[in-house]
Amino acid sequence: MGVFDTVLTTAGEFGPYQRRLYFVLCLLCVTVGVSAVVVIMVVAEPSHRCSLPSYENDTYKIQDADHEQIVNLTIPTTLIQGVKVYDQCKIYTWSPENGTGGMPSGALHTESCESWVYDKTHYESTAVSKLGMVCEKSSLRSHAKMAYMLGKAIGVVVLSICSDLFGRKKLLILSLALSVVSGFICAWVSNTIALCFALAFLGTSNVGVYTTIFVIGMEVTGPGKRYYAGTVLDFFFALGECSVAGVGYLLRDRNLTITVLIIPNVLLLPCLWWVPMLAISVRVSLREDR
Repeated sequence: MGVFDTVLTTAGEFGPYQRRLYFVLCLLCVTVGVSAVVVIMVVAEPSHRCSLPSYENDTYKIQDADHEQIVNLTIPTTLIQGVKVYDQCKIYTWSPENGTGGMPSGALHTESCESWVYDKTHYESTAVSKLGMVCEKSSLRSHAKMAYMLGKAIGVVVLSICSDLFGRKKLLILSLALSVVSGFICAWVSNTIALCFALAFLGTSNVGVYTTIFVIGMEVTGPGKRYYAGTVLDFFFALGECSVAGVGYLLRDRNLTITVLIIPNVLLLPCLWWVPMLAISVRVSLREDR
């Protein structure tokens, strides 16, 4: 048993100070769970089809019989298990040609479209619908996801070293602030490149917050309580993930949903003064509680 574990065992493995600090860490873990699911909401691809060129108020949902007739004449369809499905990326065009005997004729062709209408059953809007990341640009969705995972990979390697060099409290404050900034950018960005950078920083900040609070939680908890402390943190992480579904169901708008989910991160920033800078501060507080 190390010297610090001996101090914790003597002074108290889970005293009042540790419980207050652990509660703050649990709240921070909720925000990490939220950010982990936000990326799914950002790059969610709703059902879509090409918009009708001659229909000003076109919507994905069929409005009436006339609207359905125009859609059927304009959008190619296929039968999948007996259900008519509209093509998501093609539209019919009429190409005039010379007929026999000098009579005009023509032919129907399909071509890619440049504007779409989206199903708003589950989302009023996403980054995919806002930036047109579908059909020929669908690879941009993969780029956005890869940027997020790249940010997490960089965070694992770089931030773990920075945590030991500069202190866990400084890294925790920086990571939480970075998650706030990158989260708001993800909510309101209107550029694909900026979105990829924001997702990369969001992934990095998530790793920075979670690994730091987990290590701090283990350090300030006595040896006999660490198993339970680590397990409970994961429950709060799952609670954050579930909260995204609840807020998303109530609001249905990507921008507003992400903004509401990021606001608690801002409110938790002042609570970080409770997090110890050095191990000596933990020893002093434990002694006072004792």
